[in-house]
Amino acid sequence: MPLIRFMLYSEISVALCALGLGALGQLMLKSQVDWAILGLISSTTFLFYTAERNLTRPEPEQAIFPEKSRWLADHRGINLGLLLGGALFSIALTPRLSFSNLLGLGGFGVFAVCYSIIPFPRSVPGQPPLGLKRFSWLKSFSMVLVWTYMTLLLPALEIGNFLRAELLVLGLIWVGWIFGNSLLFDIRDLEVDRLQGCLTLAAKLGRRKAHQLIYFLGFFELALILVYGQLFNEPWSWVMMFTSLAFLVFNRLSEKRETLGLGFYTLADLTLILPTLVLGLQYYSSL
Repeated sequence: MPLIRFMLYSEISVALCALGLGALGQLMLKSQVDWAILGLISSTTFLFYTAERNLTRPEPEQAIFPEKSRWLADHRGINLGLLLGGALFSIALTPRLSFSNLLGLGGFGVFAVCYSIIPFPRSVPGQPPLGLKRFSWLKSFSMVLVWTYMTLLLPALEIGNFLRAELLVLGLIWVGWIFGNSLLFDIRDLEVDRLQGCLTLAAKLGRRKAHQLIYFLGFFELALILVYGQLFNEPWSWVMMFTSLAFLVFNRLSEKRETLGLGFYTLADLTLILPTLVLGLQYYSSL
């Protein structure tokens, strides 16, 4: 449990997901893995999530999730070190980006800060949400856009593989994975989001319809992966089925049991890197 808490509360699991998805995109596009770009993707994603968690953290006695808030409060030194490390790593690797990606990264960064960190206007529990959080669809769709850009489009732009049909289909697969992952966590946080005045898509749909949407996304992803393998003669496309199948299993477990432990959600996050592990082993064993 201490390791699971550390990975989930410190956002290490988020950094691993960003690293895994970025590597998978490069491998599926038959590109040479650019470790500097992958490091930048992982560190900037980690930096934002770490900053957001620490800057918006309430005191443990006022927190909806007191255990997480207490962990962050008790490990300020570790959090500060991780935050500084992420910032320095990101700054060191930023010069590797093209001008267009610098603009894209800056634009998405400003939007993410406005949505998650800047307290304007602060919603009051029990009252309608204010600011950007009044739009129930915005949280899930913004996560889809930011994560798809960061882990697929940004590296594709850098390595010159942007104008390819494979990228369009992979983009749809990425959208389904990230949307499904986001919905799983929003279902978990339904009551918390209501108390905090954050109206998410899962809250708008309700628990039952949100689960049904994840089922639809999972089966649609499986069909899309099969089409991808046939269209582009990609024998290793089947490894991507691991993630879609895992989301269907996690969704079923979440549907049957409303309360699940930290390990469940850590695995739900890390499922995004399963295809990378399998494909990476195959890729390097063939060198």
